[in-house]
Amino acid sequence: TTIIHAVEHIRKIMNRKRKRILIAKHICKEGDKLVPFSMLKSLLPDVLGEVNTWSDDKSATTGSIFSAMSGSEADFELDGMSAASQASSNSLLSGLSGWSASPDRLLHLCGEMDASPEFVELIGHHVLGLDKDALQTRDDKPKGKAPSLHSTINFMAQAFQLCTKRSELVIIALDDVHMMDAMSWKVLYKLFITTRNLFVICASRPLKDYELEIEPSFWGELNEKYTGQNRFTHIHLSRFTKENIRSLLAAELGLDEEQISETLQSDVFKQSGGMPHFAKEIIESANRRKAVVLDKESGMYCWRKDDGGGQTTFASIGELIVHRVDSFDANVRNVLNLAVVLGHHFDLFEIVAVVHQFLHVNSQQKHIHTERVCSALDFLVSERILIQVFDGGEVEDIEEGHTPVKDTVSSPFQLGRKVSNRWFSFCHDVWRASLLQMMLASRKRDVHRVIATTLEREYSEGDRDYGTRVKLFTHWKESGDFVKSASLAMSLGKSFEELGLHQQSIGIYNDALDMWKGTEDTEETIGGIAEQVLDSVGVTDLEYIIRMHIGLAKCFANLQRAAESAETYQIALKIYEAAPASYGIEDRTIAFPIFSGLFICLKFGQIEQDEECTYEQNLVKKFVNETRLNGDPVHYSRSLAMQGEVHARLGNWDKAFEAHNELGKVYNVKKHSAAICKAYGSDRAGQSYGACALWYMEVNNPEESIKKCYYVINKLMPHMEPRNVHNSGMLLYPVIWAMKDNGLALEARENWDKYVVQAFNEHFGEGASTFALVGYKPFMMLLDLAGKENQEVERFEEYLDFVLDEENLRFGKVFNNGMGGMGRVGDSVTAEICYYVAKRLADGDERKTTLVRNGLDVARGAAEISGKGMTIIAHTQSMNTLRKLESLAEEMGLSVE
Repeated sequence: TTIIHAVEHIRKIMNRKRKRILIAKHICKEGDKLVPFSMLKSLLPDVLGEVNTWSDDKSATTGSIFSAMSGSEADFELDGMSAASQASSNSLLSGLSGWSASPDRLLHLCGEMDASPEFVELIGHHVLGLDKDALQTRDDKPKGKAPSLHSTINFMAQAFQLCTKRSELVIIALDDVHMMDAMSWKVLYKLFITTRNLFVICASRPLKDYELEIEPSFWGELNEKYTGQNRFTHIHLSRFTKENIRSLLAAELGLDEEQISETLQSDVFKQSGGMPHFAKEIIESANRRKAVVLDKESGMYCWRKDDGGGQTTFASIGELIVHRVDSFDANVRNVLNLAVVLGHHFDLFEIVAVVHQFLHVNSQQKHIHTERVCSALDFLVSERILIQVFDGGEVEDIEEGHTPVKDTVSSPFQLGRKVSNRWFSFCHDVWRASLLQMMLASRKRDVHRVIATTLEREYSEGDRDYGTRVKLFTHWKESGDFVKSASLAMSLGKSFEELGLHQQSIGIYNDALDMWKGTEDTEETIGGIAEQVLDSVGVTDLEYIIRMHIGLAKCFANLQRAAESAETYQIALKIYEAAPASYGIEDRTIAFPIFSGLFICLKFGQIEQDEECTYEQNLVKKFVNETRLNGDPVHYSRSLAMQGEVHARLGNWDKAFEAHNELGKVYNVKKHSAAICKAYGSDRAGQSYGACALWYMEVNNPEESIKKCYYVINKLMPHMEPRNVHNSGMLLYPVIWAMKDNGLALEARENWDKYVVQAFNEHFGEGASTFALVGYKPFMMLLDLAGKENQEVERFEEYLDFVLDEENLRFGKVFNNGMGGMGRVGDSVTAEICYYVAKRLADGDERKTTLVRNGLDVARGAAEISGKGMTIIAHTQSMNTLRKLESLAEEMGLSVE
């Protein structure tokens, strides 16, 4: 209530001053944490209403203000103003559905911002739910490549700013933000730090009970930096005290506080737990039952003694709710029971369609049942069990018989007559929780199945935005249909991965895998799934379990959570080998990404093994045998590349070259590279050619090494997808060091810059990230210095400053293990930069001494790292660098001990 009054008060002040205000609102719902950019589905339609009012006016306000409310009574109902006051407001409260039939404003906005078709599809269809065909008004259709995460966040923030530039004040009001997704928080952060004249209000349940998806750095800045600048205020709304309850009793009963008995006050306080909404519900129930009467002896109002006229008090809120519901007629109870399963927030179209499906209503009776549903919902609103929401806020003061129109288009559902849509939510979670608790588990599953079937029928796959797909997944999961829910989870997870939303993918995969996980801790499990369950699962279920573990492992790897990635791949292999149903899997390629993933984890040093690499050798043997039997060159070439690397790691050069030559007979870059990238993330077979260039250097055959380098550059790189910069980097990483060691450092630098650095800047740009990004700059430095050893280096001062900062000299364990597995430890690169820079400084320069000593220290660490189970190649590179620095130190008279 405080927030509602605050927003209304601000609006009135701005109106009196004849200032333009725009209020954008959103209520977060259960499941929103799995829906990226869920906040934008409400906010963008609100601000897109301003497209037609653009001008060159500029705001006089210079900053953003953020207010957050959390507490035991965060019943924040956004924009509780009356329909009349809404109509008079300068803010355009245009809901999505009101303009969904005509996405012209979005297309106009995207045109103004020169947005690519991929942006239009992502925001228009996947986020806002607009029809794909209606968004393709130009010749340039999406090419299938999603925009980067960084550019998407920037675009959404800029679109908001462009739409609201004429308003003197913009208010973003968000309810239940404890259920808001991480990407929405990122957009909100961008808006907060870049948008002028912005006031953000958030409300949530107690933060001690819920974890926000907000970035820790942003949360820290809000509580520290911005609190001190009066740009962030955290308000905690506490429960009512007993004295507050006494005041509420007096107000509701029309009495003086002195007339309220201690027993009455204590009972209401105890039953309600101090929650204002519950306390009011108890008091109103008592009023309806005339349960509070005047005790003539004491002159105080207290509970009526039960004289057979009915129950006067209840042991809990749940008991009170049951009593209330039992008094409703059958139609209202049926609608309410369906609504609690449908969700905390739902719309009229959905519940009517579900009722029709559930009751098997024929076309002639649809209009009758539609009227009954509308009547039941109106009754539940009048009883304050439901609230009717309008663009994120409660609709009050509606004239009798008037239905506020938020959706002016016909329903996608066959309702029997044309009906304007309305949106509802439960006034408090306790209503849903209590009714769901009373419902039989089998009944709930049946209702979820009917809801899922209805939504699936009404929304074709191409028409489903992220929110609809997550809702559908949830209902199939709760219905117990593992195959349906797992299929949706896989589809959503892959869609999120394409956007770089790996954390969202992890969330949906884990949510789906929970279907097979029990609650008992006593059973033997593999990855949380009981062995007894694995013994009984069918082939289809097992395939989904394996695929989702593979998806999880890939996402962990992309987030540089290497240990979790390795563990998840190992779980996937154990499940594959332990479940009896695996013998019935026809497509054996399902396990191939597991072998490949485990091999990468071994290269990164995330799986311990003996000096003979027994685990790795057995893994490769299984993989090669499986792929040979399968006969697909895509997978067979990958396994041969893996086999060659293992032999090279052990110094079995003849066997390594033998495996590589066999690979050359199978692999065709034009036919196989794209398919290998699709299956394994990058062209692992093609990368073997770069690795082979370093193998030839190890056996003192520079001629063959150079041939392999040019084969990669001239024959392979032209066929690689430019956007897959990670793949390009892995192909070229061993090549650039082989070329450097063969006197071709500048040519190596030119190709690294072309295929990796420039490609990353072109396709992703500032703010985006990829695994080896931190190494781009030092790699270019070293190649420049090595290639111009006897020439002037234009950027020498920049390189000098870089290596004098000791924080730049060490990359860390994960990066070193990863790059070392591809031929060179990252720290050996910075150590060698120290060598080349120090050589150019004059004797007696303290900086030269500092660089040599620091370089020696880093080089020794690199040699130690690469000597522990890493490739012989990486150790050779580290040792060569160490020897150079030791030689330079001896020339300078420095100790190398």
